[in-house]
Amino acid sequence: MDNAAIENIKRGVEQLKTATPVLSEKVNAGELQINGAFYDLDSGKVELLK
Repeated sequence: MDNAAIENIKRGVEQLKTATPVLSEKVNAGELQINGAFYDLDSGKVELLK
């Protein structure tokens, strides 16, 4: 996996968690989980990132 792509995914996830009051309230209450994933075009595999 490309390290730059992974960092971009992680940054996007963190931004989404605080993007709007609705999202941040749900995340903080444990009612919503936002996860990132890496899709490999060559293999067709998806790897979830923690």
